[in-house]
Amino acid sequence: MTGQLQAPAMGQGSSYDQLRRDIVIAADIYGGSDQAPRILAASYGFEGIQGIPGLLSENDINLAYAAGAGVVQELVGRDPAAPLRNITSGVSRVGLVAAGFSAAPVPDTFMDAMPIEFSHPVLPSTVLPQNFRITLNTGEVVTPLYVAQNPNDDFNERQTLVVFGYFGNRLPSNDLASVHPARFSVVPSDTPLQLITPGGLVNGSGLSQTSSNPYDPINGPRLAGAKLSRLSLAGDYPPVGFGASVANHGVEYYGTGDNLYRLRLFTSGGFSPDGVSGLLPQEFSRFFQLTARGRKGGSVTISKADRPVKVKGGKLTVLGIADLGTGLSADPDYTYSEDHDNQFDLILKASSARAARALRKVVLRRPAMAATAPCTTPVARAPNPFPAPSTPSRVRGRPSASRRP
Repeated sequence: MTGQLQAPAMGQGSSYDQLRRDIVIAADIYGGSDQAPRILAASYGFEGIQGIPGLLSENDINLAYAAGAGVVQELVGRDPAAPLRNITSGVSRVGLVAAGFSAAPVPDTFMDAMPIEFSHPVLPSTVLPQNFRITLNTGEVVTPLYVAQNPNDDFNERQTLVVFGYFGNRLPSNDLASVHPARFSVVPSDTPLQLITPGGLVNGSGLSQTSSNPYDPINGPRLAGAKLSRLSLAGDYPPVGFGASVANHGVEYYGTGDNLYRLRLFTSGGFSPDGVSGLLPQEFSRFFQLTARGRKGGSVTISKADRPVKVKGGKLTVLGIADLGTGLSADPDYTYSEDHDNQFDLILKASSARAARALRKVVLRRPAMAATAPCTTPVARAPNPFPAPSTPSRVRGRPSASRRP
């Protein structure tokens, strides 16, 4: 789950310190600002591939193979070289420190990871291991060893955290030897988890969510929410030192204008075409589909980018996906370095605010649909190549015609 990182600038503090500073800017709330905070998803995955000793470059790729991490073999030995995260889903112990999961060298190896998605942004200084428990299917209760919000490190991406520890094995739930998380819970502590709401901070103790098992059939990533707003740069950048999220936002890609909108998609778990690779800005039609209200009251489908579609109130055009890697493209394509977080921004051009409000649903495409590609959580070995069955996410936060949200 970690992205490509850079060392913090002199005087900025460690990556660990930077991620725990209480700076939250324009972070979205999913499900309605008048609703109480909740956990939208808690997804087991990444089993045994976090903290692989000695995995520092593609020269060490056999270590990733041995750990059972996903490896894109055809990217090994390329010139120019592919980023290591494009080659494998395995992460070194050094990478965990650089990603802000620990302030000291990590002694633990071959750990599991669970991304947890909240409806509201969390207060960064309260993201501490003692605030969480994972109940396994065996009845054992486990405290995470490490937790941080990376790779969701932009100041407006404070709704997701990732926990590391030892949570299970790689067997489906119906196997008698299977060990896997059954429930993720927030528990009280001297510094309890706090969530940010329009009414102030709310103690998150007592929140819980069942965990999915990516080794079960048809149990991959799903959409946890969708939020529409005017395209803005507010909070869409990370602390100093987290280079993978710099200049990857919609404003960098497409500029500014009153007719530009951001449809932020919030996903559970990891999201990848093959368990390792990221998405490209031009791949909207491969993974997503929108439904909008038509001019005559019916519904219309938007499945292609760069094609104006007539909707109630005017026209909508999908320009592409943002919040991925730095810039719109890379040469060659395989060097494009995505940030591998839980947000994707569909950037749209609307002929009017009324046309933008015509959006109704967003669908994560499934392999059963025409012209689609599979997606999966980056699990270790036996990856499940299909997304979980789920209802489409309704679009929230439709912008007003008279004011910017």
